[in-house]
Amino acid sequence: MVVGAATDIGFVRRDNEDSYGVFSEGARGRHRLFVVADGMGGYERGAEASALAVDVVRNVYFASERSQEERLKAAFAAANRAVYERSRLLGVRMGTTCTALSCDVYPIIAHIGDSRAYRISRESVELVTDDHTFVGELKAQGMLSESEAAVHPRRHALTRTLGLTPEAVPSIERMPDEVGTIWYVLCTDGIRSVDSYRLASLVRRLEPQQACEALIGEANQSGGTDNSTAVVVRFG
Repeated sequence: MVVGAATDIGFVRRDNEDSYGVFSEGARGRHRLFVVADGMGGYERGAEASALAVDVVRNVYFASERSQEERLKAAFAAANRAVYERSRLLGVRMGTTCTALSCDVYPIIAHIGDSRAYRISRESVELVTDDHTFVGELKAQGMLSESEAAVHPRRHALTRTLGLTPEAVPSIERMPDEVGTIWYVLCTDGIRSVDSYRLASLVRRLEPQQACEALIGEANQSGGTDNSTAVVVRFG
């Protein structure tokens, strides 16, 4: 396994509200966890929310020997409570997206919000997360086309996040067994200006760290209107 990670503020935002984590514990790093989080744009303390979520997800995930699915559920529930309680203590609104890849026995994606995870092989690229947005739900129901969704006035309105409500339910999905070389890309929505085919091309051609930097570079070339964060994990 080879891993790369990078984040950048971009050219427009005053602060970087993204956070990420690359973690390993146990004998020979047997337990591996990768996380990206994007503090809610337009809300106060977004950077604090995303950093808190990454920290809590890590601590809770590695704190038990239950199944990967159970640990991810517990980690996301604890992160939601932590951000929600911090916001109530400070009297501000705080929220964050969170996307995590667990690699112990097999790869599992846990996800809430509109950060994304891609699975890439030599032959294909697949977006393996659904955007938890108003527009994403309309697309899933067949009520909006891709082109309509791209210009919809509520395309950034999130329907699920960590921290804005007392409870939050992530999507959790086990990935297929790995055959040959497989890459996973976790990224915040600042990378969305890089289309999936270009993203896959860069990831296949470059080492993971170089690929992360190239993805951020292309996002900035497209205007750098948002913070950009990418984690690339290569198996095989």
